[in-house]
Amino acid sequence: MATKKNKAPAKVKAPAKKKGSSKAALVKQLEAKGMFIPADASAARLKHILDTHRSPSYWMVRLAGATYKPLVEVGIDSKKLIYALPDTKASEMILNTRRLVILKRTATPFSNAVIIDSFTGESDDSNE
Repeated sequence: MATKKNKAPAKVKAPAKKKGSSKAALVKQLEAKGMFIPADASAARLKHILDTHRSPSYWMVRLAGATYKPLVEVGIDSKKLIYALPDTKASEMILNTRRLVILKRTATPFSNAVIIDSFTGESDDSNE
């Protein structure tokens, strides 16, 4: 009868990394959807864009009349600036105030536009 060989204990494997949570993976997912990716965006902001933006389009808008408190709270406070609103529910509520003039619908914001995003609740001047 043959003798049994002693088996070495199995090696402990490192826990697997979560897929889709790294910045590179988020950028890849956004690029696949054709979304605009801000140059200095954090992983949390990229995740926010992936979760909330319904399409890669932006509304390019300008303030039509006098300032309005709800618009000032989100960062729309000047008639001289052009603002880019992403396709989100929050942007839809802003547009429903009917205090903005829609200039154009585009896939990428204008280079001089101030991007308004609900992630921070303030304007993002990274595109200026």
